[in-house]
Amino acid sequence: MGTFANHHSRRYSHMRKLLIAGSLLLASTAARSQPKTLSGFGETDARQELRLESNFDGYLKAADIDSNLRIMSAHPHHVGSRGDKAVAEYIYNKFKSWGYDVQIETFYVLFPTPKERLLEMTGPVNFKASLAEPPLKEDATSDQTKEQLPTYNCFPPMATSPANSCSSTTVSPKTMKGSSGWASR
Repeated sequence: MGTFANHHSRRYSHMRKLLIAGSLLLASTAARSQPKTLSGFGETDARQELRLESNFDGYLKAADIDSNLRIMSAHPHHVGSRGDKAVAEYIYNKFKSWGYDVQIETFYVLFPTPKERLLEMTGPVNFKASLAEPPLKEDATSDQTKEQLPTYNCFPPMATSPANSCSSTTVSPKTMKGSSGWASR
């Protein structure tokens, strides 16, 4: 499975995965106790609806939900990655096996990621952060550093006081001229 999107466009929507995961989460919480009456239903219809929901709840198993989450989170799956495609195809195949008419749609989205990261304090003491976390023995996926996005913050810090102020170097298209960055395209 190669990369299926370039730097500026991604094929599979992160929002679609979140929607499906959210739907599964909502379905799993529906297994909790229901009130005897339902708003918007008459008494007979409420009983029928509650029977249908109880039948649906019978299909939900904590072990299945745990297994699905472990499979989908086994590898990094940020938008546009091989892992993203694998998760989308896994969900597609699950719904297909349950008899749903499914399709994967392509969306082109901007997903900015840094090419270089640096966090450095120049005073009162010089400090340069490593910006890397060591793998944890409790987390089987924390050593997948080649697949993971590097840590970064895509929003600048808000300077609310002199103690929180920061400075940065601005890179403009003129300074990037001739580089392999977006300005040279």
